[in-house]
Amino acid sequence: MTSGHRNPYSGLMGEDKRGVLYGFEMPVPASGLTGTYSEGLIRVGQLKVSGVIHPTGVAEFRVAGSTKLFTASKDTYAHVDNAGVIQYTEKTLGATKPTQVDIGADSEFIWKVVTDGSDVTAVTSLRQQAGGLFETKVIEASFVTADEGTQEFCPGFRGRIIALDGTVSVALAATDAGAITPSIIPLDDVGVAVTNGALSFALSAAVGVRDIEIPSAADTFNEFERISLVAAKTTTGGLVVVTVVMERF
Repeated sequence: MTSGHRNPYSGLMGEDKRGVLYGFEMPVPASGLTGTYSEGLIRVGQLKVSGVIHPTGVAEFRVAGSTKLFTASKDTYAHVDNAGVIQYTEKTLGATKPTQVDIGADSEFIWKVVTDGSDVTAVTSLRQQAGGLFETKVIEASFVTADEGTQEFCPGFRGRIIALDGTVSVALAATDAGAITPSIIPLDDVGVAVTNGALSFALSAAVGVRDIEIPSAADTFNEFERISLVAAKTTTGGLVVVTVVMERF
């Protein structure tokens, strides 16, 4: 599943603008041929071929996380095409990597996945980082009732939230899940929730459990606005370290 995202770079020339902004995480599974990958934000586009500049710019896509069943005993190369869809190219083990011409000049590689007869044995990142100016802010969000509530900060520049990346550092108490909801706080002090930005963690989520969310709207801010994170859980217990990833305009 993909969804188009704002495209502030359309028409700009420069190969540094294309690539992955965040996400597309896929760890090697404990066993089996099914891999699970996180959401990702990527820019694709054909900007330069054989030294010739093409004025088509780049298109940006938010790609939902999902699972993929890989074929046994293969090298599988994954790329995102110019429609924001992940495509897969299977090769015999040890074969030559597909070229940019093979996948399309306006596509971007993301992984190489190696399998044996029954398991995924290796995942190699082929992601190239998109150009831009990025900032991060790390915040601890507590699900302990006495400490639970709102954490706020002012970035001090114009930009947008491109990702929220949360990792459990103290296991969540059982009984119910926890959520961390981001909002942009304008000068009138009435917060606007970031669309598709809330992190969620299941009951009893263990240390190291991770959630990555890529906002799809209501994610921009100016120099004087604040970003807030509201942690909420009915039963007490748990701590999450949240990294807010922002892009400067």
